Amino acid sequence: MAIYIKKEEDISVFIQFTIENQDMQEEVSFQLVMEKTDMLYPINILRNVALEAIQSDCFVALDVELIPLPANCYSHQIMPRLQEAGLRNTIFVLPAF
Repeated sequence: MAIYIKKEEDISVFIQFTIENQDMQEEVSFQLVMEKTDMLYPINILRNVALEAIQSDCFVALDVELIPLPANCYSHQIMPRLQEAGLRNTIFVLPAF
């Protein structure tokens, strides 16, 4: 997860968040991005930082207006089938409304 930190004071907010959510730290890697310039749209930098840190064969890049559906919303599971078939570098297009 790439997180954009605008001010140094926000670092303490992030630290408090990690203290309160220690259980997720085994599953999530946090990448902090803090630029001296005032970026209006840091999404490209954040996406690239997050992509560089991926340690999994599967990932999803979500923007703020996308909400993932529950894992069991489809009758057949796609991810296990792709893994069984040995498919890598597969992209899923998520519908945006």
